[in-house]
Amino acid sequence: MRRIEWWQRAIINTEREAQFFSEAEAALPLLGESRTVDSVFESMLQQRLRLKTNLQLAEWLGV
Repeated sequence: MRRIEWWQRAIINTEREAQFFSEAEAALPLLGESRTVDSVFESMLQQRLRLKTNLQLAEWLGV
């Protein structure tokens, strides 16, 4: 969960917080009304799974 920790340190309670959530809401249609870094991360995982399934993408292992 390093990404969540980074978001909390770098974005939450700063002038970038509103922009972060606005962009997350635009990019992650499953986000809904919840404005937490945990919900953004969960929505990101759901979006990733949806794209992987719909586009039949193979898992990239970084090799």
